[in-house]
Amino acid sequence: MDLFRILLSICVFCISAYLAVDLFVYGFSLPVLLFCIGGFVLVHFLLPKKSSVDEGFYEIVDLVLDLPYRTIATIIRSIGRLFRDGDGGVDLDI
Repeated sequence: MDLFRILLSICVFCISAYLAVDLFVYGFSLPVLLFCIGGFVLVHFLLPKKSSVDEGFYEIVDLVLDLPYRTIATIIRSIGRLFRDGDGGVDLDI
């Protein structure tokens, strides 16, 4: 079952990566962007946490497939921290 989830997450990752390239090649489209982000989030939740598949292979796949999700999550957290601070995180001393 873990192998099926890994293969399914690889397929969804490839589709999401194609959609990301499509955004740059054919121009911006909001639905394409939303499906792209949704696909990367789905890949994060499809990947099994611990797998019975070969450890070296699984670690590489996990790193590559989870990188876009971690990047998106870091950007959202950074934006949240900016707005959570009362002064916006920018301080000017004149």
